[in-house]
Amino acid sequence: MKLLAKTLIVFMSWGTLNSVMAADPTLSAKVTIKELGESKVQLIYTGYENENIVVQIYDNMDRKIFGETIRNRRGFKKPYNLSQLPYGRYTMQVKVDDEVMKHTINHTAPAFPGNMKVSLKATDDNQYRLLVMGPSTKDFTLRIYDDHDRLILSESIKSEGNFGKVYTFKGTRSKTAHFVITDKIQVVHTKKVEL
Repeated sequence: MKLLAKTLIVFMSWGTLNSVMAADPTLSAKVTIKELGESKVQLIYTGYENENIVVQIYDNMDRKIFGETIRNRRGFKKPYNLSQLPYGRYTMQVKVDDEVMKHTINHTAPAFPGNMKVSLKATDDNQYRLLVMGPSTKDFTLRIYDDHDRLILSESIKSEGNFGKVYTFKGTRSKTAHFVITDKIQVVHTKKVEL
């Protein structure tokens, strides 16, 4: 019975290692990187030897933006949060002895709710009413540019559901106003109007 159990464990370990190795030939059976949600991962090390684990994170231009060496640790879990970094693709590289594992992390902007609507209508001479409608609370930035792409107004808006405001352009020399609404760095809506 003991021989059957040992054989089964060896077979299961070999099967697991082969399936992991097939996905990434440089992957160590001691290291796993688990996705924890948007822009968050967890490094799981299951080795029993006292080894040095080198963790490095690179941006999409292959520039190292983070590095650390975890020394003489047996089995651990460590989270990494990339949410404060600029949006983009990052590569986490983990080196244990001569084995190297690479994992791609896509850090993307949260999308504006799909049912958000933006309306911009003339109300009077050189006045426009901006309406941003949506069911959820959302913070966004409004920037208005003139016909030479110079910034006229920049405003951070905290919206709880719907937002509305009238913008007046009396006394301006610009012939157009270009409204740009963004969520962090993602452009959500853009509209140019004649003044």
